[in-house]
Amino acid sequence: MPDTPCFDLLPLVLAEGDLGVFGGEGRGALVVQGDLRLDGIRFEGVVVATGRTTIGPGASVQGAVRAPVVSLDGGSVRYDRCAVNAAMLAGGLDRAFRPDARMWVPVF
Repeated sequence: MPDTPCFDLLPLVLAEGDLGVFGGEGRGALVVQGDLRLDGIRFEGVVVATGRTTIGPGASVQGAVRAPVVSLDGGSVRYDRCAVNAAMLAGGLDRAFRPDARMWVPVF
């Protein structure tokens, strides 16, 4: 996706609850606290879900997917170390931090 305007943007996205993504492109780290359904989307990076993950028709993930159950329903997942490293480094996920007394930290 180097020809897209947000090529250098690799956000960390948190969805608190089930999520469905239908169409488009994305990059970075996607964390879902619930079930995830991807249809017709091309995603590069890291996908983590606490529930069932379904990679539906026309969807592709280039990077890594971590979930208790991953179902390929017409989509594909291809491990890509470079995509994983880029997503982890861009979001600051490669280093530990100590939360201060008033900081909210999700635990799952």
